[in-house]
Amino acid sequence: MPIRAFADTQTLDFLIVAKRLEKTWSTPTLCVRILLRDGSELEVQASDEASEQWNTLPKQIAFTMTVTRACVKPNKATNVTGIVSTHLLRFKYAITSLKRANDGFDTSVKSDRNFVQPDQLEQLESGKIVNLAGVVHAAGKPPDANDKDVLQRRVVSIQHGDWHTPLTLVGELSTKHLEVGQSIFVASVRKNAYKGLLELETSRLSFILTNPSWLQIPDRANDTPSKKALRNETLDPVPISVVKNATQPEPKCVDAQMQDLTTTVFEQSIWCGERGDRMRLLITLRDDSAMLPVIVWSTEFPNIISQNCDELAVLYAACENGENEKKEFLEALNENANETRRWVLRPREWSRSDGSKVIQWTVAGVNTPP
Repeated sequence: MPIRAFADTQTLDFLIVAKRLEKTWSTPTLCVRILLRDGSELEVQASDEASEQWNTLPKQIAFTMTVTRACVKPNKATNVTGIVSTHLLRFKYAITSLKRANDGFDTSVKSDRNFVQPDQLEQLESGKIVNLAGVVHAAGKPPDANDKDVLQRRVVSIQHGDWHTPLTLVGELSTKHLEVGQSIFVASVRKNAYKGLLELETSRLSFILTNPSWLQIPDRANDTPSKKALRNETLDPVPISVVKNATQPEPKCVDAQMQDLTTTVFEQSIWCGERGDRMRLLITLRDDSAMLPVIVWSTEFPNIISQNCDELAVLYAACENGENEKKEFLEALNENANETRRWVLRPREWSRSDGSKVIQWTVAGVNTPP
């Protein structure tokens, strides 16, 4: 049963689905998202001795505990965590009654199954926490889980009918194994705006359900490029000549066409990652003012290329059979070349051997101009 605010004691069966240590709080606190057997959810805030206990508990294993009403506190952080509950649990000391449950259950019991529709993402205010659902269109390679020096991030593409949405997985979730074609439900993602760029990213207590039996995602209606559910830019477009003459590494937005890729693409190392499941293309954008070489990663392909990386990999492998197969691969890459798109460009500054500075531009988003 769900948490009760007035019960003297109550016994709860639960799974841990997400954890995060809040080191900047006045008392360092381990925040834990738990799923109860009835499908409801709670946040647990564990400090001191309790933090040590909860830190040792593995995820996805059923536990049981008896709690007193003194541990039940009002929940005022739904807008931060996305956990829909009027109360949370707060512990300072280890719980003597906590033990493995006699029988388990899985995360598919989750009762809050509401998720935002793709055509509503544009209207969401920045900072809003929502759930997201769809089919994995491009997953990319997880970052090295042992690299603790930077906040790990990974962009995946989620398909929902004729819409696709780039989603940034942050922290531990960035290393989660995802397969193209999986249906996923992502709990608690946030719409963020930063330096002129918009993105959806997982929040501090997000978790992902893969292929839950109750999740139904509509198929794409046809083979035309998907519609992007969330535009990446909050920037006004500028001519490419302005981008080429930029002296500060700040994001830019241009309305431009991609030039056709030619057989020189076969001279590039376009497949990246240990599994070779990501693509990196050097393309040229042009408008009436100038041309600009930029890098585009496969996470941004859906609005310019119909095939996902798996399908492109099959076409690429066939290129060893002859010129017709190479032509077919190039046609797949160029299906929307020479059509005007709105490109969001993110800069990276690096130094030449002579000490001069160079800005390399990477595509952070592709949209159809309004």
